[in-house]
Amino acid sequence: MAQDRLDGINPCHEHACDLQECLNKYPTQHDKCQNILVDLYRCCNKFYATKGTSAQVDACPIPTATKKKLESLGQKVDFKA
Repeated sequence: MAQDRLDGINPCHEHACDLQECLNKYPTQHDKCQNILVDLYRCCNKFYATKGTSAQVDACPIPTATKKKLESLGQKVDFKA
């Protein structure tokens, strides 16, 4: 399982790679990748809460999309978008 690494050049990159690997493994069964997707969004939540919503990272959607997805998953949002 990927770690929430918020420092360095590509925070949350491991989560994004894990998700891509899962989607490639189960191209027609995306529900099997749901836990990995949630982990990625949780990492992005921590990233935006720590670095601010003006920060950018390749592995995460923009803050408003991240917030909307977290809320749809019933997850706590720790930043203001």
